[in-house]
Amino acid sequence: MISKKMTALMMVITTMLMIAIATVSPVNSSAGEDLLTYLRTPEAQDELDNITATRESVNRVKVLHRGAASLNVRMKLIENARRFVYITVPYWHPDAIGKRMYELLKYQKTISKPNLEVQLMMDWSSKISVGDTSGKKITNDLNALVDDPIVRWNHPDWVEVWSLKLFDNHLHEKIFLVDGKDAVVGGQNIGEHYQGVGPEGWHDTDILLTGPAVQDLLKYYVKKTELARWLKRVSNTMRWSMGAVPRACLLQDYFMDKDLSCKSYFSYINDYRAQTRYPFEQSAEDELQRLQNVQSELQQEEMQQKEMQQQKDGLFTEQFEYDSDLSGVRVVLDLPLSSWRPENTHWSRYSKVVNTVEFLLTHAQREARFFIPYMSISWQMENALIMAAKRGIRVEIITNSFNSLDSGKVTYKVAIGHYYRLLQAGVKIYEWQGNKPLTDIIDNDREQKQQYYLQVMSNFATLSLDEQEKILDDIAGIYSDVGFDRQLYRQLLNSGRINVHKLSSLSVKLAQKYQCSIPDEYWPGATTHTKVVVIDGVASMIGSDNLNVRSETYNSELMALIIDPIIGAKMREIFNYDIGVTEKEQKGDEELIQCGDRLIPRPPLTKEITLEGDSELFTRGKLLKARVLQNFQKAM
Repeated sequence: MISKKMTALMMVITTMLMIAIATVSPVNSSAGEDLLTYLRTPEAQDELDNITATRESVNRVKVLHRGAASLNVRMKLIENARRFVYITVPYWHPDAIGKRMYELLKYQKTISKPNLEVQLMMDWSSKISVGDTSGKKITNDLNALVDDPIVRWNHPDWVEVWSLKLFDNHLHEKIFLVDGKDAVVGGQNIGEHYQGVGPEGWHDTDILLTGPAVQDLLKYYVKKTELARWLKRVSNTMRWSMGAVPRACLLQDYFMDKDLSCKSYFSYINDYRAQTRYPFEQSAEDELQRLQNVQSELQQEEMQQKEMQQQKDGLFTEQFEYDSDLSGVRVVLDLPLSSWRPENTHWSRYSKVVNTVEFLLTHAQREARFFIPYMSISWQMENALIMAAKRGIRVEIITNSFNSLDSGKVTYKVAIGHYYRLLQAGVKIYEWQGNKPLTDIIDNDREQKQQYYLQVMSNFATLSLDEQEKILDDIAGIYSDVGFDRQLYRQLLNSGRINVHKLSSLSVKLAQKYQCSIPDEYWPGATTHTKVVVIDGVASMIGSDNLNVRSETYNSELMALIIDPIIGAKMREIFNYDIGVTEKEQKGDEELIQCGDRLIPRPPLTKEITLEGDSELFTRGKLLKARVLQNFQKAM
């Protein structure tokens, strides 16, 4: 029989062990660390290889948040370019920034570096989209500047079945390549909306890449331009006399290092491809070999310059300060002509970007944050978000509001149909508020004080003289120099004949009197155009894909998948700032900015949408219209 002393000793030991276990932090306690650990396993790497059809490489990455940051880097890259500048952009606007970039390229090519090669690829509809149909505003000048005529992707004069469908197969990716070493990718076109500052500038995000991923972008650019040049000749049709080999299989083999859907399904494709080559394939190989030689020469010249610089002062300064030097990067590319796979008796379109997002959501442990400018998302994307939220993942989305949306109101009506299911599942949705008039901001600054004064005004006459004087002092301080008459206000307050409208009218006069303006860097952006995904703060996707039906089905798109907690933390910081979760605001302090000689609260960038607070959005009629529009959109 166990003695009482022994029993007591065992209880003490057991209690101490339990306390020790409870106080020791478990391995990989952070959900972000858990996801990072998993994404570094061979199993996850193989799965991502299959989904993205690309390989991960180690690169330097710099986040370029907002247009001015991206513009500065692009201009510096042009200034330092030595051999070639290749640009893919849907829209080059003929405004001040569009002309400024053109003038710099022209100076570099015609005066500073006559041997500089400049190439430009645009969507066939670009001139129409920027209001330069005749080309006289800027397009003709650009065409005269580049070494070859501007490559127009999927132009109707290709006379292909798909090119005659004017709403399909548009170029939407943005690539800014210099010397095969540096590249800027993201959501920004070229123009004041994207790179401008102040009330008209947009909320947008790019990244600068330096490293092997730039070579992946260069290959894609060269292969796409060579294919487009070949198809421009009417005799070279992709209805091709190619037997039964599907066009998608050929293009998958052409663009990707690793093809999964076609060769595994059609056993004869390997034999067919072994004996059949098209001229554009050979010209692409020749061009890539030429550029490889150019880059080898550049590397030798750069090494010599570094040696000379080190001998001179023992220091060689890098061109940019990067956020991270060891980021795992995959360039995920979607091309509507090739992103098809056989399923049973038919072919189905798929999106590598959306499949990658779905994979990351499946393995998320803590949170998933999205910038989705246009919420006309697909059912696949909607279901992936809902499943993650129901699994306990904190899913948050920033999208445009009715007032900030630039693509027309139909897109907003489609979005509402998605809102309802997403909100029911626990997804948080924040709408971008855009730029309100300054008088609205001044009014908001006074709203709480106004409400307080209205409460005490009803019994102003019953207050002591000291209390009355204090209230009048406060009001005078708010509305000084805008016609405040102390005696008149005392009479109005005593008689109860004053209301909030009189106070509001004075706040408008105040804004006019001070003529203050918010500094450019504090304007939130008229529209949010950022396309970003951040999962658990370690996996980020940044690029051109809007994660909606149009991007998933009809556009060629590019997203950089970056596995790096440093980049993830920067993107989380941007998201937190936009929803008002800053260190100051978490402590209950307002973030104040200077407006003239006054301090006012930072304008709210977003508003959270809730089923209860915004119930008017979710009436049966509106939801029915949204569903009809969604189905129509999917069927287009």
